[in-house]
Parts: sequence; C-alpha cells; structure tokens
Amino acid sequence: MKSTSSHRCCLSLWFFVATYTLVACVPVGTGTLGSARFPEAPPAGFQPEREYKVSYENMWNRIRHVLNAERISIASSDKQEGRILTDYIQGETQLLLGGFAGAFSTRYKYTMSLERIAQDKTRLNIICTLETAPDTGHWAEASKDNAGAVTKLENWLYERIQKSP
Repeated sequence: MKSTSSHRCCLSLWFFVATYTLVACVPVGTGTLGSARFPEAPPAGFQPEREYKVSYENMWNRIRHVLNAERISIASSDKQEGRILTDYIQGETQLLLGGFAGAFSTRYKYTMSLERIAQDKTRLNIICTLETAPDTGHWAEASKDNAGAVTKLENWLYERIQKSP
C-alpha cells in the first residue's frame, strides 16, 4: 500500500511541477500576431492641415496617388460628391495571455470628403473607423473607445497627403 500511495504522491508532485513550469513559461499579457501593424504615428507636434492651397482636381489626384502608394484599396469614390471610402485595412491581432485566453483582431478604414472652397483652395476631412473582433469574427465599431489610435491613424494619412507632390 505504501508503494501505491507513494507512487500517487510522486505523480501528483510531478504533475504539479510540470503544470507550474508550463504556466510560468507562458507570457502573461498580450502579444502581437502576424505582420499587420498600425502605421507609424506622425512626428510629435504634427498638426494636420484641413485646407489646402490647391485645386480640387489636384487634391483628388494627390489623395488617389497616396492611397495607391500605400496600397490602400478604394471601396468606392464619387468625384462629383467629393467622397472616397477605402476598403478595410488589416490592423494588429493581439494575443491575450499568450493566446490561451484568445485573441482579437483590428481593422480600419478611411472616409474622406473634399470640398471646393475656391478655384485653388480645397478642404479635406478624413475620418477613420476602427473595428475590433474577438476570435468569433464578429466585428464591432471601436473608434470611440480608441480615440487616440484613431487620431494617430487619421494624422498618419493627413501627413502622407501633405507630403505628397
């Protein structure tokens, strides 16, 4: 009897040590999965321009050039109405508790509106919509809860457009 009891005790102890070691080796917190990343934020102090001293036609072409250069697909556009809507762009996928508690993905898209103010003056407004989804794949709008990330994404696109020739 002592042999069986001793054997069970050793197995229990071994199971405890193995489980503790496995759990201790798993990183706690979140991690990033895959290669999709949010773009780099513009430099500190960057202030996006809303009005540009360029023609409406020039601004329309500049935006399309930037989207093409950044490989951002256009879902729909209406030049007469001054609207451009991009397709979704894959954001980061975060692992929760090293993947043991699941993961959630992010995606975002841009809505741009242009307004002709004068012959050589155009107003641009960019709105980014951020969505998140857990493992289930049900996407939910998350812009309000992530206002800082949304502002960075909007400013990133403003900066690209401002730098474009």
